[in-house]
Amino acid sequence: MRALPAGPPTPAPGAQMAGPQRMEYALHVGERDPYDVADDAFLPLVAVRPRGASTATAAHGPIAGRALAVSGAQVSSLTRTAGGRLELRVFNPTGTVTIVDLDGRCGWLVDLRGRAQEPFEGTFPLRAGGIQTVVLDPG
Repeated sequence: MRALPAGPPTPAPGAQMAGPQRMEYALHVGERDPYDVADDAFLPLVAVRPRGASTATAAHGPIAGRALAVSGAQVSSLTRTAGGRLELRVFNPTGTVTIVDLDGRCGWLVDLRGRAQEPFEGTFPLRAGGIQTVVLDPG
């Protein structure tokens, strides 16, 4: 027994026990990208109605937009900025440089604090193991 305890004298029975665990797994045999398999197996499709859609539709016509197609990298997040623009974060899980293609979209490559670094039009290179955040221009 130690003369001086290493921590507070508060009892914590079972504090280092693993406790109940819930695991999920998927088995895939084939040549698909493992990130695509994980997305298909574990990410639910969530459909939501935008806030104010009923009043916006009545006042300004149907809500319009176009699909966002991303190739050359994995998408880790897609959010809308306070100004209404789309902010997309992608990463390159491979060991080689890749070209990220945003299907003709343009915008700005930004740092992790959201500060504009340089513009891009349609595509941009992404280093091996790299992460990049982009803010897309409307339209």
